[in-house]
Amino acid sequence: MPVRMQALADVESKIASAVEKGMERGMEKGMDKAARAIALNLIKAGTSIDIIAHATGLSESEIEQLRMTAV
Repeated sequence: MPVRMQALADVESKIASAVEKGMERGMEKGMDKAARAIALNLIKAGTSIDIIAHATGLSESEIEQLRMTAV
């Protein structure tokens, strides 16, 4: 019986770890989406690419790609 309990504990630990990783990935995607939305608003407002890059953490090439899709 102790072996079975240990196996169940291991499975539970793996599930908890997977859930945590999934939450982290979701947060990262959400923050990236927000940065892109902010960059797009700044592009539309005529803000320079270097200021947008500094404010959002996006690269200048990422901002340039957003600028091309915003037109």
